[in-house]
Amino acid sequence: MRQFIAAVLLGALSVGVGSAIAANEAEIIFKGILVNPPPCAIDNDQAIHVPFGDRLSIKKVSDGIYRKDVPYNLVCDSTSGRDWKLMLSVHGSLAAFDTTDRATVGTSLGNIGNLGVKILRNGQPFTFDSPVEISLSAMPKLEALLVQRPNIELVEGPFEATVTLKAEYL
Repeated sequence: MRQFIAAVLLGALSVGVGSAIAANEAEIIFKGILVNPPPCAIDNDQAIHVPFGDRLSIKKVSDGIYRKDVPYNLVCDSTSGRDWKLMLSVHGSLAAFDTTDRATVGTSLGNIGNLGVKILRNGQPFTFDSPVEISLSAMPKLEALLVQRPNIELVEGPFEATVTLKAEYL
């Protein structure tokens, strides 16, 4: 009988030890709901044209006098009840001669490799592929500045450059 009681007690102790080991383990359950961020549209998804004009002096580009506002209109759906950050970025083919600001698109027509358009945000270079947080109530001023490769003489003729402006919620 003593052996039977000892066996029962030993069994109870081993169950208790087993329970103690299991108490050191816990499941972790991950849950959530995926949602699409609210959509935004820049100028109703139409191209924005910034004409510099047709009488620009090739001798004055290096003076930095050819600067134009980039007019844009940004409309985004409501984000009420959600904590979204509105981000604005610019993307394009960087001009090879802009190695510091990384904010100049090279021309795809005319003076290729020597002429570019530097994008400015609130008067400062807007670094390509670097989103910045903005607010619909205080939109940044965007400008385009005609620039050239240093110590190069430009040639007459038309030019064209293209960038992509992107607004999105993150």
